[in-house]
Amino acid sequence: FSNEKSPDKERKYQGAIQDYPFTECCGLLDFFERYNFTIDETDPSDMEIGVDPEMLGKIFENLLEDNKDKGAFYTPKEIVQYMCRESLIAYLLTDSTIEEEKIRDFVISHSDNFMESEKSELIQKLKSVKICDPAVGSGAFPMGMLNELYACRHVIEEDTSPVDIKKEIVKENIYGVDIEKGAVDIARLRFWLAIIVDETEPIPLPNLDYKIMQGNSLLESYEGIDLSNLSKSLENDLFGGSEQTIKKLVDAINGYFVPSDKLAKDKIRKQIEEYIYILLRERNLQDAEYEKLKKIDLHENNKFFLWHTWFYDVFNRPN
Repeated sequence: FSNEKSPDKERKYQGAIQDYPFTECCGLLDFFERYNFTIDETDPSDMEIGVDPEMLGKIFENLLEDNKDKGAFYTPKEIVQYMCRESLIAYLLTDSTIEEEKIRDFVISHSDNFMESEKSELIQKLKSVKICDPAVGSGAFPMGMLNELYACRHVIEEDTSPVDIKKEIVKENIYGVDIEKGAVDIARLRFWLAIIVDETEPIPLPNLDYKIMQGNSLLESYEGIDLSNLSKSLENDLFGGSEQTIKKLVDAINGYFVPSDKLAKDKIRKQIEEYIYILLRERNLQDAEYEKLKKIDLHENNKFFLWHTWFYDVFNRPN
């Protein structure tokens, strides 16, 4: 594993002309020490030692078949960070009583020079923001927003654990859609890595099936069948049956985030599917249209995306 008898100065690079470029005294651990490994991608300057999940973006861009032909390109972290910060600053300034300079310093330098009333306003805004990437790719921009939201909230909520803050951000603030299933899988993996990096002991990871989803974000219809009204109560629903089904559906989607048991997850997913079919039936679809929709996976497909259903909490807020 290592060669302690030989001084460190002997473990030097000998040039590429030899079959093995390092001296024989180099052990396995000595070899590994020449590289940085990390699961922390919060810092674009790569000051943190550590396997950088940015490699997942490189994999998505370069190794997955035909991705470049489809317009899939990875955005460097510096650009992602700049765009995320500017977007967050613009959001926090909206209807705000706080000076722009103070908010800009807060987002960029994470300086805490606010009064208690200003802190209360900021934390309310940070907790209620909804961010969605309709072409999430490998998750560069949502991941950038996760890092920025976490950095800002960590300044104000010093007593809250990093894992709890990140889980809450992923659950309440961030959404993503992509037409490619491989991209969705990579994006979910990056979010899991971002959460476990702060864990002191292994705990069940959240289920991101209804946070980062596959679908065609340009369409909410299928072969002429409008699917944007599934989560809207029917006007002639005298007994509120449709409204109750929608509430059960939303509760099931939100409840899916937590369970780690496969049987529990399968049960909730089956319930969600049943509620969707009930709502489809209530829309008075023709039998042929209904059967068409039953043959396609409404959760994951590349034909359409049910914006108002899967992201109900975003589209049905009071404001």
